[in-house]
Amino acid sequence: MRKACSSPWSLPVGLAFAGAVSASSPDLVLHDAYSLHRGGLDALLLDHHYRTHDRSTPWIGAWPAPVLDRQITPADTQAWLRYDDTVQQRKALVHPLLGLSYRSDLIGPTSTSNGSTDLSAFVVEGGGILRADAPNFHAWGDARISVERQDPFPHSYDGQFIEPSEEGGNSVAMYTSFARFEGRMTLDTRLGRFGAGRTRQQWGPSYLYPLVLSQETQPYSQVDWTMEWGDLRIRTLWGQLAIDGCGDLRYDSATRSLYAHRYEWTPTRWLSVGATEALILYQVEEPIAFVPIVPLFMMKGQSVENSANGELAFDVTFRPRDGWRLYGEFLIDDMSEPACLFNDFWKNKWAVTVGSHVAFEPLPSLEAGLVTELSRVEPWVYTEYVPSSNQAAHQGLPLGNQNGPNTLSIGGTGYMTYRDISISTGLEWIRKGTDSGSSITDARPESSQARKAFLAESKDNLIFKANISYALLGHAEAWAETSWSLLDELDRSARQLATFRAGVTGWM
Repeated sequence: MRKACSSPWSLPVGLAFAGAVSASSPDLVLHDAYSLHRGGLDALLLDHHYRTHDRSTPWIGAWPAPVLDRQITPADTQAWLRYDDTVQQRKALVHPLLGLSYRSDLIGPTSTSNGSTDLSAFVVEGGGILRADAPNFHAWGDARISVERQDPFPHSYDGQFIEPSEEGGNSVAMYTSFARFEGRMTLDTRLGRFGAGRTRQQWGPSYLYPLVLSQETQPYSQVDWTMEWGDLRIRTLWGQLAIDGCGDLRYDSATRSLYAHRYEWTPTRWLSVGATEALILYQVEEPIAFVPIVPLFMMKGQSVENSANGELAFDVTFRPRDGWRLYGEFLIDDMSEPACLFNDFWKNKWAVTVGSHVAFEPLPSLEAGLVTELSRVEPWVYTEYVPSSNQAAHQGLPLGNQNGPNTLSIGGTGYMTYRDISISTGLEWIRKGTDSGSSITDARPESSQARKAFLAESKDNLIFKANISYALLGHAEAWAETSWSLLDELDRSARQLATFRAGVTGWM
């Protein structure tokens, strides 16, 4: 059981989630990270499932939720290295990890290839998972290095940095190594929960198409603070974003920083209302923006105009009954004046997402559900006047909806987990603009009086994904996944037309 001084809104879901997954897993499954992949359903989806299925748990629209910072319980898998001080109530687990997988990917054209390439490789992965727990303190870290032979050219599967080695000189073989890590530590105090680490955040009620912060971005260094006052929850965040990279070494020392505030009010168990504001700064810092009483949409006006970019979003979540959730989020990126927000002036930039989540547990140990969402993102959303400056992006990917500006997206994800088996499948249809204002890298002078047209020139894409995983003896997991894409001209750094991946990951 959690300590009395822990955040009160973390207890119900933390215990439920621990009981559901900890018996076969030393850590929580993070979302879609190439080198951190271990099968299973990701933690955010399961967290949304439990909060949808049981309305007695409050809705929390800022991730990582306290379930990710949960206490080590007796049900957790025994670790190879374990420290347990029952007097001081301190525990630590270290799980060495080893994985072997096979990947066959058909990737689209890149800067080093003229056309599509069939890239297959066996991947060897090693690393470790650390978890620590003490009164008011929780920490976890996942660090791994994987090595594979890539021929004819090195390629990053997930858009993060790679280290290619060519045979000859000081190297005896041609291979590509991937170093990946994520981690987070939290401290509970009377003033709230303070967190720091290198991971991802997702805010708002959406799972597929969040508009401000999405967990599908690459991890970034961050500090956050969370407080609850009755029915009101507040989170404030500072993050250090990268402008360049996108699968290559960083070469630009320019800085891009993120400040974000999240306010959420839950007057009743069936209704939650939220507001999110974000400020992205280029080459400057505004430490006072971390304070949650400072309105960021006003702070933007106090900063240097060409160095500041801002967003403001509002969302609502209805849970009319246990097992059903309806939600929507509306984002304002920029506008000339409120009365003209929906006209065709290019600077009036907005986006909207609506969705439904059905979650049910028809049998003991069986959890299943379906998430469906529709999202419209106007041209020029997430962009900025000066190239490679304060775009709402990290390592080439938007912070919000990953399909980028000038898109209409409809997606669905079905999932099921029963004892040691997890299955999920997804289908996504995207109509993506191809004209000016459709890419996160597009730029236009602030003085421009140009007009915009939603999807005036566009292409359609259809994406299918499926995966299955099976936990083995509490110390390993076998998994397989496949995906198929009609096109590769999407605003994503890791462009893959078709993939098949399978592997086994074990830990001690």
